[in-house]
Amino acid sequence: MLDYLPEEELARARIYGLLARLFSAPPDAALLDAIAGADEVDAEDPTLIDAWLDVCSAAANTDEEAASAEYRRAFAGRRGAQADRLASACDALRHAISTHPHCLTAQERLFADEAKAAEKLCAALDATGSRRLYARIGRFAAAFLSIERAAFALPRTQDDHWRLNA
Repeated sequence: MLDYLPEEELARARIYGLLARLFSAPPDAALLDAIAGADEVDAEDPTLIDAWLDVCSAAANTDEEAASAEYRRAFAGRRGAQADRLASACDALRHAISTHPHCLTAQERLFADEAKAAEKLCAALDATGSRRLYARIGRFAAAFLSIERAAFALPRTQDDHWRLNA
């Protein structure tokens, strides 16, 4: 579906899509199985790799009912609105990458608008100290968002600026 994207952009779009899905609703058995059997993340950052492997391990040891109960506990009340907002932001970024992979300026604006709220939600998930699925998803999302923040902070050449705003 997104085969026209460079490999790195395809990976970014897929991660944002997965995060959107996981923050909008608990995973069903098929998604848990897919995550449990997923390949290792191809990344230079060992924090992201370790966080992804932790998510895969948790998915392998979680059934649909437990994931649903954990989702309800993790996103009850105030966090639920934050999760909806984050899910929408992740889906918007997935769409932006998929449809305009070279328009980093628009992606950066979307990211900047939601990054603080996303980081707070990830920290709240991780603060449970749990080794459960959503604590691990929070750690993975935080690691990914940290990489995204650093990438958006890189200086752009004049050619990149022209192409990005074209």
